[in-house]
Amino acid sequence: MEWIKDCEIRTNKNAPLEFRDHGFLWDYLIDPAQRIVIRKCTQVGVSFTTLLKVLYHGCQKNISIIYTLPTATDVKDFVLSKVDPLIAMSSGLRDKVSKDPFSRRQVFSSVLKRIDNSHYFFRGSWSQTRAQTIDADILVVDELDFQKPDVRKMYEERLEGAKSLDIIYWIGTPTLPNYGISNLWDESDQREWHIECPACKERQTLQWPVNVSFQKKTFVCRHCRKDLSDDDRRKGLWIPRNPGREIHGYSFNRLMAPWIKAEKLIKAFHSEKPKHFYNFSLGIPYLEKTMQFNLADFKAALMSQTDFQNYKRSKVCLGIDQGNNFHMIIGFANPEQSVVTKAIMFHNARDFEKAIGILKPDAICMDMFPDQHFAAKLQEKFKDIRFYLINQRSWNIARKSKGFKEIDNKTKIINLERTESLDSMYDRIRNGSVKFYELMTGGDQLLTHLKNLVPDFQDRFGRKQKVYQTISMDDFAHALNYFVTASEVIFPKQMAPISIVGSPTSSAVRPSVGSPDWIRADYEKNLRKILGSKDTIVIPPKPY
Repeated sequence: MEWIKDCEIRTNKNAPLEFRDHGFLWDYLIDPAQRIVIRKCTQVGVSFTTLLKVLYHGCQKNISIIYTLPTATDVKDFVLSKVDPLIAMSSGLRDKVSKDPFSRRQVFSSVLKRIDNSHYFFRGSWSQTRAQTIDADILVVDELDFQKPDVRKMYEERLEGAKSLDIIYWIGTPTLPNYGISNLWDESDQREWHIECPACKERQTLQWPVNVSFQKKTFVCRHCRKDLSDDDRRKGLWIPRNPGREIHGYSFNRLMAPWIKAEKLIKAFHSEKPKHFYNFSLGIPYLEKTMQFNLADFKAALMSQTDFQNYKRSKVCLGIDQGNNFHMIIGFANPEQSVVTKAIMFHNARDFEKAIGILKPDAICMDMFPDQHFAAKLQEKFKDIRFYLINQRSWNIARKSKGFKEIDNKTKIINLERTESLDSMYDRIRNGSVKFYELMTGGDQLLTHLKNLVPDFQDRFGRKQKVYQTISMDDFAHALNYFVTASEVIFPKQMAPISIVGSPTSSAVRPSVGSPDWIRADYEKNLRKILGSKDTIVIPPKPY
């Protein structure tokens, strides 16, 4: 508090700091723990409070602070709207902005600031190279669920220097259970804001909907149902569920904020989609159960022993996910249907390669990462097999003209769009074109991995997009996706929309240049380009 007064700290909106309405932020502000996780709703002041924490640390010692957000655009918006105004409005901080001793200019850009002798780096989470160049004492991971996990881990490794303060603040609006910020919160001491009802004296946390009266449109005690005033909600204290844990955790929801009325929350509950309301207003994860693959889906896709004996098994296919271990899906395929018979994990490459030799499959699809060199060597070793390497990636929008599986028969590489290919795989399981033999090996593990890929909807690059989040082990699920792709390579009739390159027998090959088909297709393509695709009808010419 002395530092706040000395620096004449004001908000980014040029208002004095107050902790009457924001009293629930005070304990977090002064908490000296090296690991803090914040599971929060939006618009309660957590990011601003975190800025105060790191600015205070930077004014006490000469240190480096990294503040990460999902994208570079998020960083720019955050710095211009919150960080720069906060420093500009606070005379004590403004005077501490330092000049570079060589250029004699102030170090004060949208990605780097020098205040006193401490440096503040603001970074997006999608560039690996930018995560490798800085050592840090404090790391802030803001909106964790929307950051790229492997780059986030690289930033956390920047704190491993011998003299680092080794402080991490994880902050975020939760999206799914057991994922991201929710997973970290579960590992923390789980501090919750408790208030006391002035009527019955019962201590309680403020939760939806038990602390709301829909009829009176007021906040109420969950025990005696008497109204709770704004002042009653101000008078609270943090109590941990699991005291003594190393990670301190704070959970914020809008019921705690005395300036937010019950009527406003009730209106949001009725007007917003459930996931948006639970994530952004209540600060808790939400999963639409109907979206997640479940036991009922798996049982419905089981093939009985009798049906399996009658199944026309024409080709053997393998799907392989490589990592620290090798996860393999084994099964059969015919033109109409694929059947999984085994899900096996191998701990070393020797046993894994031996299994391929014994199985003598007709087609293999294996991801080419993380060890691209090993994958290429294996492909060369089994070159007599239709062995394809999967380049799984996430595109903004799969191009309809090419689909979400681009198969190059010359290089034996398949570009696979992650979300749409997983959608297709789950659809094929549910519509019966992918089955699981009821006596298959490893069925329980496969089911668990299929359930651990959970669909979610997020704003990415300015538009709402579907993504699959990993809440735990999911290797067999990806191996199954590659198995399905292998069966589609052999039997194109099974295929969802794809693009095939280098296959002279494929119907997806473009017409030869100069042929009537090419002339007609090229003419229509350019005509649509000129006129625009919307509300444009191209009447094809009569056959030649």
